[in-house]
Amino acid sequence: MITLLTMLALSTAAPRVPYGGTAVALVYGAPLSLDPRAISTAADASLSSLVYESLYALDEHGALVPVLARALPELRGTTLVVPLRTDVVFHDNKTLTASLVARHFLSLAEERSNSSFIVVPVRGALSRLAGDKNARVYITAREEDATVSFELIEAYDGFARLLASPRAAIPGAALASRDELFGLRAVGTGPFSVLEPKRSNEHLSLWPFRGHLSGRPFLETLQIKAAVSRFGTISLLKRADAAVVFGVPDVRAAKHHQIVSWDKRRLPLELTVLAIGDGIGELATEDGRRAIDLALDRPTLAKRFLGNGAEPVSNLFGEMEQAREGGLRERPGMRATLLVSQADSEAKRVAERVQLDLLRAGITVIIEKVPFSVIENRRRDRRYDLMVDTVYADGQPGGVSFDRLHALLSLAAMRGAPNVLSEAELTSFLRRSEEGRRLELPALEKEIRLRAGIVPIAARAPVIGVQKTLLGWKLTPLGTIELADAYFSAEQANE
Repeated sequence: MITLLTMLALSTAAPRVPYGGTAVALVYGAPLSLDPRAISTAADASLSSLVYESLYALDEHGALVPVLARALPELRGTTLVVPLRTDVVFHDNKTLTASLVARHFLSLAEERSNSSFIVVPVRGALSRLAGDKNARVYITAREEDATVSFELIEAYDGFARLLASPRAAIPGAALASRDELFGLRAVGTGPFSVLEPKRSNEHLSLWPFRGHLSGRPFLETLQIKAAVSRFGTISLLKRADAAVVFGVPDVRAAKHHQIVSWDKRRLPLELTVLAIGDGIGELATEDGRRAIDLALDRPTLAKRFLGNGAEPVSNLFGEMEQAREGGLRERPGMRATLLVSQADSEAKRVAERVQLDLLRAGITVIIEKVPFSVIENRRRDRRYDLMVDTVYADGQPGGVSFDRLHALLSLAAMRGAPNVLSEAELTSFLRRSEEGRRLELPALEKEIRLRAGIVPIAARAPVIGVQKTLLGWKLTPLGTIELADAYFSAEQANE
């Protein structure tokens, strides 16, 4: 009797988490892309992770945790073997197979994307990314024991951490609809289904995936909306009309929201950059980049044109270095076109200030506002002169040397240069001790920055507001907001 009374008391004290409710995720700032191969911002990474899943995740201590994998990977010489779960289905009820996983990773070496850096340490991938169509990429599948193997150019345990990246998530079959709203192109295995997403001109609705391995999410609907207007976003914040807001433009308006605490030493930062393409070769030289470095008024750009905690930076680790003298030799009449997304109001403001700053370097800039689809294509093929863009490093930039290397490679991939390092350079770095790699990183960062044509302007922690009545969410070590177990408080659910 005592045991029964105790159980009744416990059940009364711990009410069931309520199902139901519609959560609105509002994204202000850079255009949104849910495809894992096109992730560029913190909002992209978080919302993509609701639909697509990777082989692994990282726990609060930074250790690997199997997700689509059934166990931790095994390094056999230079080959990393990943055992896969055999009970995973996509939103269209098709089974996850070793062959499908292998084909996906092979495709990252076939076509350049923001995810191509994932396979850079794999034997043959750098040659394939450099254009050698005959190069074999050593990724193989074994259906008999449900494993995928990656033969690496050099044995290192850190490669497995790449497989935890949101950019390493596994998409399934292409969606029947050709409407690629927010870059939604394929089904996934994540907690929210995209099989029959409800689209409108203003938002995309996702539904709980009842076949998910961890059970269906508590929320009944997740609506994803993009906000172009700063005023409109602030108005929605004040009315508490959005459960999660990415890119809060004014924290003073977020009275109903908790601003997510961001550890800048451990979590990725969003970098605003001036990217140099292949249009004008002289700009991509060390002298050309130095001229732009000297011309940019980073403090003004960070504080006045970006705000929200943005700090001026000059390297890819989010640090400000001492500028050196130098620059382009006199070349009267140099002209360059500066691309910017027509849907990104913040980037357009930055572009106008950059235009004025570059006059100091003798460069006349013509700003061209283009659709986001053009920005995506130009990122990959590098057919542009200049571009104002936002990049979001992969992994943990403040972590061990492997994590910092992965962060640099991810930024290069976002600029269409996943093969920024040669196989010999990468192998040499991987063979060093942890201390040796740590000492080598500053020189490596500078070289990658120059070769990929990246001129950092400012860095800031993503400003994300979560409605105080939304419970159960968490911030992951990779800088994504996890909403699979999120639910509204009983008071909110009953309204």
